[in-house]
Amino acid sequence: MYLTAYEPWNLISQWQNALGPEQTEPRVHRDSLGERATWHPACDIQDLADRFVLYADIPGVASDDIEVTADKGVLTISGKRGRVDEDADQQGRVERAHGDFSRRFTLPDSVETDAIEASYNDGVLKVTLPKQAEVQPKRIKIN
Repeated sequence: MYLTAYEPWNLISQWQNALGPEQTEPRVHRDSLGERATWHPACDIQDLADRFVLYADIPGVASDDIEVTADKGVLTISGKRGRVDEDADQQGRVERAHGDFSRRFTLPDSVETDAIEASYNDGVLKVTLPKQAEVQPKRIKIN
């Protein structure tokens, strides 16, 4: 026996795909804080001894169109990827996501937010989040 994911809206999605890209608008998603996005980049997170490293796949986006912010314990990666329309009349199918994107991550208290660094190379955003040195218990001498 095979298990199949329950997708109650599958028939509607098939119908929208059959209409073609000129008949449908990109789907708009909202995250937990109400941020509007039409797609979400895939991300990997590494937990190393002295830092966290986050990798986000954002191909086809210039580094000037990506914004990385850390505010009130939340790391946000956002931006916009435009649609490539060399000849819109000849296009038969659109599968690559375009429009606004956003991802949010709750930061642990151990992250040193003032030292966060980001770099972008070959469509991959790398965000390095250094960890603070652990506070060692102080032994207090009793007089």
